[in-house]
Amino acid sequence: AFALFHGVAHGLELPEMGNPWAYALGFVTATAALHGLGYAVVRYLPQAAAPLVRLAGIATAVAGGWLLAA
Repeated sequence: AFALFHGVAHGLELPEMGNPWAYALGFVTATAALHGLGYAVVRYLPQAAAPLVRLAGIATAVAGGWLLAA
């Protein structure tokens, strides 16, 4: 449900004169790339680097909080 409403929010941001197919294709491509990169990092990163993954998660959460507060 969250993903659906999140997608609707981005759809509402579509520029008035923009091409909706190109806009949607860009979002799908970016989402697939981010998911693929995340999977690759977790799958192939040695266990010794697990703290780096946690730090990246913390940095993402902090950046999200900062964007929410702005």
